[in-house]
Amino acid sequence: MGLFNGVAAWFKPGASSGDAEAAVVTHLIEAVDPQLRSVPAYQERLLPAIDHATGYCERLMAAIPGPLDVTSALYSTDIRVRSLFPAVEDIGVSLGRSLAVRDGLRRLGEQANGSAYALLGMRRRRSTDAAFRDESADGNGPVPYADHTFRSLGAGVVETRKYLAEAAFDGMLIGFGSRWRELCRRQLRASSEQRVESELARAHPPVTSGGQPSVHEQHLRRAAQQPTPEHMLDALVEWLQFPEEQLRLEGTADAADLVMPVLIGRDRRHWPVCLTRISLSETADAIARETRVHRYILI
Repeated sequence: MGLFNGVAAWFKPGASSGDAEAAVVTHLIEAVDPQLRSVPAYQERLLPAIDHATGYCERLMAAIPGPLDVTSALYSTDIRVRSLFPAVEDIGVSLGRSLAVRDGLRRLGEQANGSAYALLGMRRRRSTDAAFRDESADGNGPVPYADHTFRSLGAGVVETRKYLAEAAFDGMLIGFGSRWRELCRRQLRASSEQRVESELARAHPPVTSGGQPSVHEQHLRRAAQQPTPEHMLDALVEWLQFPEEQLRLEGTADAADLVMPVLIGRDRRHWPVCLTRISLSETADAIARETRVHRYILI
């Protein structure tokens, strides 16, 4: 199952439309604010926006390239693997230090047969980093990536992309709830219309263009000035109707003949990503070795 059982039903193949709709609406209300139930016809107003957002999440995750086999055994023979990791030991370190890998391995149980699939994200290294200048892959130049992190383990490609789509939708709900509460808190602290504008301007906007708040961010700010369940529902519907402002793939990062898009969302770190196939035995060994478990990717 995904992060939340309710939203998992929405993505589960074969689920009846009525059950899926009820599950995802219930999940959304619990994740955002139970007060939304007080708005007349809230379900009918939410469903088209939910359908749009979940469809976007599925298409977005289907666009991530891969799977690429990533194992220590392939490091010496596959230039794509060498172009991603500065050293062969970094593969095991990345598996062992990724928070989601441990949980994913327990969830898989007996489903996988020797291997599993997972998203791999990494941070672009700065050319000013000393390690970047010193390390190189097969003598042809430094590997431009660090802090490799795996998440959303699945027994197959379809299952892993489903987990990623669920995580993307959940992230949009979490992002809205966090942003709405922040704006409402600032509204309460403001004692005049002038102070409202200055307070809201200092709040960190999600995704902006040209350094200015997007039109939808401006709408959200105005709605939060009268934080009623009705206004919250209006703002949430608009938030879900424009999911590309919350999460998107942008640009490319090249590694040998592997072209990776960059995942941009509520995680302030921007992640070049690809789908991978990993060895379960190597993963289990890496988990047993590593005591520092701190890497994660927010979607």
